Amino acid sequence: MTSLPSNTNPDTDPPGTVHPNQGIEPYQDTHAENSLTPHDSNGALTLTCEEFSQRLEQANDKCELYAACTALRLKVICDNAQPDTSSITLQVDITTGRAEQASPTFADTSQTLVDDDSGLGADLDEEYEVDEENEDEDEDEEVANEEADEMIDLSFEEFQKRCRTQRAIVHAWEEFVTLALQRQEIRNRIIDEHHLILWIKYCAERPKRTRKGIDIPGMFIGASHLKKLYFGVLRIWKEQEAETPSLKYTCPGLLNECEWVFLQAKMPSISSRTHSWKASQIQGNLLRRLGWGFSDIETIFHSVIIGHLAWTAQNASGNRGNDLRSLKLAKLQPFEFSHPRDPKVKIPVILGLQGEEKAGGSRGMRTKVNPVYNIYSEHQNPLMSPMEKLDIDWSLNKSWREIYVLHSSTSPTKQFHKQNLYGLYVKAYQDAGFEKLGIDPTSTSRLGWVRGHTYFDKYAPAFVKEAILGACGYRIDKPYDPRWRHVHVPNDFLKLLWPMVEEKEASLAGRANLVGASRYWTMLIWLRPYFFQCGAAIFQACPESRLFVLPAFENPAMKKWMKEDFPVALARLTASTPEEPIDFSQVQDESIRNGLQGLHSMFTRQSLMLESLSTKMECRTAALSPMKAFSNGRYYQSYVNEGIASIACSMPASEPLAQPVFDNRTACPPVTPPRSPNTADNQQEPPPSPQQPSVQLVLPHISAFSTPGDSHSLWLPIFGNQHINWDDVFRYIRHPEMLWAYWHPSKTLDKYTVHEIWTCYNTGEGVFDEQGNQTSVKPPLRLVEQYFKAQWRKDTSTWKAWERFREVPEYIKKEAKLRDVSPVVVIEELDEWCNSRGGQKRGMSALA
Repeated sequence: MTSLPSNTNPDTDPPGTVHPNQGIEPYQDTHAENSLTPHDSNGALTLTCEEFSQRLEQANDKCELYAACTALRLKVICDNAQPDTSSITLQVDITTGRAEQASPTFADTSQTLVDDDSGLGADLDEEYEVDEENEDEDEDEEVANEEADEMIDLSFEEFQKRCRTQRAIVHAWEEFVTLALQRQEIRNRIIDEHHLILWIKYCAERPKRTRKGIDIPGMFIGASHLKKLYFGVLRIWKEQEAETPSLKYTCPGLLNECEWVFLQAKMPSISSRTHSWKASQIQGNLLRRLGWGFSDIETIFHSVIIGHLAWTAQNASGNRGNDLRSLKLAKLQPFEFSHPRDPKVKIPVILGLQGEEKAGGSRGMRTKVNPVYNIYSEHQNPLMSPMEKLDIDWSLNKSWREIYVLHSSTSPTKQFHKQNLYGLYVKAYQDAGFEKLGIDPTSTSRLGWVRGHTYFDKYAPAFVKEAILGACGYRIDKPYDPRWRHVHVPNDFLKLLWPMVEEKEASLAGRANLVGASRYWTMLIWLRPYFFQCGAAIFQACPESRLFVLPAFENPAMKKWMKEDFPVALARLTASTPEEPIDFSQVQDESIRNGLQGLHSMFTRQSLMLESLSTKMECRTAALSPMKAFSNGRYYQSYVNEGIASIACSMPASEPLAQPVFDNRTACPPVTPPRSPNTADNQQEPPPSPQQPSVQLVLPHISAFSTPGDSHSLWLPIFGNQHINWDDVFRYIRHPEMLWAYWHPSKTLDKYTVHEIWTCYNTGEGVFDEQGNQTSVKPPLRLVEQYFKAQWRKDTSTWKAWERFREVPEYIKKEAKLRDVSPVVVIEELDEWCNSRGGQKRGMSALA
């Protein structure tokens, strides 16, 4: 809303003064008069933003109004702000028709469409000058006027949205300036090229934030958002330049050509934050290309070193996670362990001590009672071996104790960010399927980690040596012998790296409380040849790698040795050394061991084959001498003579559940035959056990084995004379309706105990004579129900009796399976429940 109050005096004002409530007299245009006529109760001219834009568009068609619009200012009053009541006076020259500013307060109250805190919006402070000699405008001026009108015609909602965006940019800029002043990266708040470069770097490295200003871990700002932040700061620079015009020359805010090219070069990496490739697109040789790629990057030196360290340390240690972080060089110790196959072979390794990292932030290394060790050993492939070649001043004791192996780009004493390390290596490691290298992941996930009191009696024996060798590219039966590690390095080259290690090691040897520091310098002494050997091996594949800008590799003599002498020495060593140099006695012992294992395996297979043939022979010859009728004596005599399980079996009536659980296919369990009576009385011999009676199978009538309507047979079917299964009996039955009369429960439900019900259902109900001896056994009712289903109980009465009987055993079976316990446990619980009613005992009907 724009308010132009009129509090001037027409009598005292000079001639030609125009008052807003009187209109603009020199212009006798109807539209112009109508556009300036609305007034409020106080006589002030009142217009909305949309009305003013429409009136101004109409007034632009008249060339004479350009002079009046030159001095006119538009002020957007916020919701909480009070309208400005300062007076505005326009002096119009009758001869020229141009309006001039008369009130001195007009300059202080002139504002633009931008909020005071935003600095964003259209600039309405441009003056529209009219050429007196050429009143007709050309086409270029018309196009410019149309573009200016379009800028004014922006909707009020879009204007508010831009104000909110700019306020957020201003807030982020103030945060950056405060942080940069604390770091002494800038000297003041005046924006120049240096500020803009630091601002772009700060925005590209910080995480993406929510609307409430909370950081989103793992997400970064994209290219489009970064461009908005850049131009938002440029708007702040325009405000500073408007306040102080000299800053346009002393502190230029636009980037020069070289810096803008640098920014454009960084845009693809910023816009490619999200990885679109998938594991299915990985080829077979990607692992090799990935390893060489870390050494063949033609970018900054620090990225090559960090990438190579992350790659090699992960492969050498077998660490299968993203917790390769904060490894201090001061915590690395030399160590040797024996080969698991040949104890004579000693493998030199490095123990990397990893401290426990608690939640709430990474605080570096912390020694604890039971530390975790990672083992770094020499890999078969030199590309996968860790190289301790950081450009560090090792002469300062304080420096190497504070420096991280994986340090950040700002300072060697700050660890490499875990999220950057994850994006650099671990995600590619997981997608490429490194766990499929043939090593048990359970062995490599916690390599060498065992709780104990001391290292030498707990940790050293607990190292999974097979996993260590597998992580280094060697199988358990393959000798550990990296060929490139046997190439001799001249002593002159060793002085190029850590020339002070001998002096340091001699000064610390034997001193109290400095054993760790002494062993560390000892480790550096025998790491120096490994450094040059590994570097020369990598040089054969990537001679242009940025790894070789290290001072030790830039020596001309060193480059000549890597290019000419090393490949010749390596080829000569490979040709003269046998493929698998193993001791002859070791080969002989291994051959004998393999031969004995082969013979044992062959004998085992032959025994199984003979047993299978014997079983088949017995089954085939059983039908040659068939049994015509059931004879207990025949089966008993056959059992005694041949020692083979027969049809007869014994089942003590007192403990029916004490017998082993029967198989689903077996009719009855094998029984120990009774002893023969002694002919002479011998008091020293124990009394013989009572003779157990033979047990027969309770079979239905012969008519059940015949199809209804056909002639009945006089004999039962031939089942064989060795052993029999209930399935063999069931498959000969042709009339299952007769089975209930012979196999139904012999007593009512209340006369049974829980043990007897389960025995009748699961193993079969026994039939006893008058003396209480078991003479026969019925089939398990669960097998009868499983085989014949409802055919053996079609009558209504039999169906009801069966449904009531099966409730208790099915409940026992269900509870035993659900609780994963033996059915005996459930049966005992049910017995306790039945006897829990004081002196009275509950019957099975109440239980059902």
